[in-house]
Amino acid sequence: MKQRWSFMVRWCKILKPHIDTPPYEEKEEYDWSKDPLVLEVTLPSCDTEVENEINNFRQEFQRVQEAVALLVAVKHVDYNAFLYLLLNHCKLWRDQRYILQHPFSSKFLLDVDKEEGNFEFDLVRFCGTHLLMYPSKEYLSALSQIKALDDTKQSGLSAVWIEIPVSLDLFFWGDGSEFPYGEKLKRIAMAEKEIERQWKQYNVHIGEKTLAIGGLCCKFVLEPMNLHLTEIDLTAELAQALTNLIEDNVWFSLLEVTIPIDRVSGINEFVSRKSFGLLIRRMFDSTRRIKSSAHINYNFNECQNSQPSQIMVLEIICEETMEAWDFEAMCSAMVLTQTTKKLLLKLKNNEDDQTNHEAWWKWLAYALFSKRARDYSSLETLIIDGLGRLNTNEARAFISVLESEHPEELLFGTPRGVVDERDATLRSGSAIRWEFDDQGEPVVDSSHLIFEYPTQFIRTFSDDGTSEWVNVLVPGFGRCQVQRCNLEFTAPVANGSGGLTSLTIVIEKRRTPGMEGLVPFLESIGSSLTALSVFANPHFPWYGIDGNGIVRSCPNSQELTLSSPNLQELTLSRERVVIHLDFTDFRAAKISVPEISFAWTNVPALAKQLSDPNNPLAKCTRHLNVSLLDVRVGRASNFEFFMNALLDMLKVNERLEHLKVRSPSTYYYERFMRFNWKPIYRQRKPLSKKCKAAFLSIKLMIDQIDEHVLVNIFSFAAPSIFREVYFICPSYPRRTLVVPAH
Repeated sequence: MKQRWSFMVRWCKILKPHIDTPPYEEKEEYDWSKDPLVLEVTLPSCDTEVENEINNFRQEFQRVQEAVALLVAVKHVDYNAFLYLLLNHCKLWRDQRYILQHPFSSKFLLDVDKEEGNFEFDLVRFCGTHLLMYPSKEYLSALSQIKALDDTKQSGLSAVWIEIPVSLDLFFWGDGSEFPYGEKLKRIAMAEKEIERQWKQYNVHIGEKTLAIGGLCCKFVLEPMNLHLTEIDLTAELAQALTNLIEDNVWFSLLEVTIPIDRVSGINEFVSRKSFGLLIRRMFDSTRRIKSSAHINYNFNECQNSQPSQIMVLEIICEETMEAWDFEAMCSAMVLTQTTKKLLLKLKNNEDDQTNHEAWWKWLAYALFSKRARDYSSLETLIIDGLGRLNTNEARAFISVLESEHPEELLFGTPRGVVDERDATLRSGSAIRWEFDDQGEPVVDSSHLIFEYPTQFIRTFSDDGTSEWVNVLVPGFGRCQVQRCNLEFTAPVANGSGGLTSLTIVIEKRRTPGMEGLVPFLESIGSSLTALSVFANPHFPWYGIDGNGIVRSCPNSQELTLSSPNLQELTLSRERVVIHLDFTDFRAAKISVPEISFAWTNVPALAKQLSDPNNPLAKCTRHLNVSLLDVRVGRASNFEFFMNALLDMLKVNERLEHLKVRSPSTYYYERFMRFNWKPIYRQRKPLSKKCKAAFLSIKLMIDQIDEHVLVNIFSFAAPSIFREVYFICPSYPRRTLVVPAH
């Protein structure tokens, strides 16, 4: 292989300083799937106006671009050669054993120099037609050599287009004083439009001629960007720019925003609230958009969802400085969201402010779990990160909103209305009172909000049926008042998901007191959940948390994931267990999940339970992650005891699909790998009805078979699941590996 692909070594050397895998991070939700690794490419930057240096930059830029394309072309014809070049000549920093256990995606994250004045031109040059219009001779020669080494001859005589998905990974920091962030976002949207224009022109005038020539043709195709706005202040200017992007149907793979809006001295509260309200209304827009309506023709081939949302993952970080009005305004729009199906909320509430805590939980109940949310919101997956406390009073406040027939009146403490709550559309140009005093009375002499377009999904409440001004909930602005004559009442049209089905809770508290409301909280919303994950802080003990109570609180759940440190060795802060339970068999049989021993944080005791085929925990445990990363553990006498306990369990357990062991030492690597890709007594899916019917059609020719034997025959004949074992040692030194054949 070394000689066969030697012509690619120079291209790998070009790429080496610019390519890597993003560093491993513990996610807010544990991902058990074997997702392909995504490579990140950092593009060359240029901060000079000297012509010679600019020319050198352009040459380096094109060489990096061509090197990426060639590496993907190698992957297209020979995956093992791709791995060989990536590991031995691009020299990725990761543990190479970890890399060999994961497939690689053809997708790349693109990191451009945001501080460079013309960074959007880099994006156009990389993803536009420049590579096909002006390729270097060396690049074309290398492409020809790659095609000649295609043993599968999958390209034949005609041209083969290799599409390389690229997602811009945009992370802003600093104060943006030299080049405002809002202007940067505007120019990125313009760059995306220019890329699409170039490809349309290319396809009309040149595309067919290229296909007639034959060979391999690489093109970079743009996916929706990742936009991180977590390390900067959300100014009115930036809020307006982001609002415009969402209105113009720019799509996002990930959008991270820290709120509230930065209230700059000299800007009055009216301007700040209007900017914030319009942004929140757009981020949680009540209009569902389909991918064909996006502002450009993005590449969605890598997207797992056939009907993606405009914002595939929306992450909102709520700072503890967030005022009650801002949280209310956010939730008033969140209850109607159609822009995303997956929301991550990171709550940084002040633990000493009990009143604010209870208010937040009331609003979360309304925005995420109420009947209105089930009817109007597209949300399916929710991640609550940074949960510092959920006591009995807060759970009680949460439940009170869920049980209320008039939740808006409960939220604002207003009297019962003569007329029930109704949905309406506010006419264009109507005045909106938005400011209220400490007694909840409108400040009548403050400036009015006015929108020059109809505003839908206005919700009336505490309506006496006769007054000129009516209490309403305006998406993005919370409680307001409008004139009755400007409302057009409409029949509700439900367009929601029917309720959240997946919930992840990340607990940051170090002690159990203060979390006694967790189980009552889950009991109040658990009936709609099919998947629940509870991740504890490494210092958070499970004493006092009823694991079986959590199971009972979600009677329809198919999956439960729990994490905790090892209670036997609390001094080892990095020792951690994550366990995933699958209740599908119990739900299919319509029987209750039996009582489970939740003393699973003691590794040897857990291994013993999983070794017993009759133990309920062994029957439903599908995935297990054991982390023993503390260096002291590798030298401790009980380290060998822990490892041998897990190995003994693997010898007899027939249910565990996925085991991941994180260790400070590679000593046990080979022993664990002996159990990788071994069939277990579980089927990926039942035997097809067609196969069953074929067998039953000849059953009369066979001796009498009772029903039990027949069920076992069908079970053994179904495609088996192969166990996946991962052994990860982050401190493992890099060295050259011989890539095994697949």
